[in-house]
Amino acid sequence: LFLIQNKDYIAANDIFTQLGDYRDCKEKIRYISLGLTQQKIKAGSKRKIRFGKYEWRVLTINNGVALIITENTVKNIAYSDDLNGVCWSECSVRQYLNTTFYDEFSLDEKALIPATTVKTSDNPEYSTPGGADTSDRVFLLSIEEALQFFSDDADRKPDKSSPGVEADWTWLRSSGGERTFAAIIEKSGKVSAGGSRITNLRGGVRPVIFVKL
Repeated sequence: LFLIQNKDYIAANDIFTQLGDYRDCKEKIRYISLGLTQQKIKAGSKRKIRFGKYEWRVLTINNGVALIITENTVKNIAYSDDLNGVCWSECSVRQYLNTTFYDEFSLDEKALIPATTVKTSDNPEYSTPGGADTSDRVFLLSIEEALQFFSDDADRKPDKSSPGVEADWTWLRSSGGERTFAAIIEKSGKVSAGGSRITNLRGGVRPVIFVKL
């Protein structure tokens, strides 16, 4: 309790974890969970950061805000519900991420997830239009970001899929080689600018958010 009062959540969590089921230790762990997440990121932790229902990976930190992506593929979903050529600003996966997925977070967690301007450039290989800028709290990486934030293909692969999810690859928000395609990260971790047809249900998503520290 002294450690919590002094906001040393990492040390407090270690002790509560050791105490296991003793009294209200598990309740205390839940109570300090947000502070613990923020402190772990500030202390340099990059992998398996627990936030909400998922584990996350830290991609970068700037001006007191961390950009994080889920360690795992969390859902099978099409990029678009129909074959009308759509960009990120119009696609159904964007709607899902900013409604259903976002609503899985608690009010306290939502308070740490700011809305951000998301820019999607035209496809760098095929010049397929990227569409209008959007304001999102949850989004997917672009082709450029997927290449920037990982060291190689192996580093880019998800740890695994969440229970019940059987995704062969994951969507990026960038348009693909045609208007009815979106870019993807292949099962090997390679970025495919040509991508897959937007109605394909074999794809999955690794959501990306900013978190205030």
